[in-house]
Amino acid sequence: MKDFNGITDFEDYYLTDTALVIYFQELEYTIHAEGIPEFVIPYSRIKNLIDKNGPIGRLINNK
Repeated sequence: MKDFNGITDFEDYYLTDTALVIYFQELEYTIHAEGIPEFVIPYSRIKNLIDKNGPIGRLINNK
């Protein structure tokens, strides 16, 4: 395991209907029993950063 130094532009992520989820590979920062660490960031918390023509903007505007 390594020390956590923050989130970079190159982290793994996926999009849900309501949130951006940034995750790290198993064993990268935690032991196996803790599972895969995820940071769930609701779109409402980052609405000022969302490009309406980007992937998140298109996802939430197509509802």
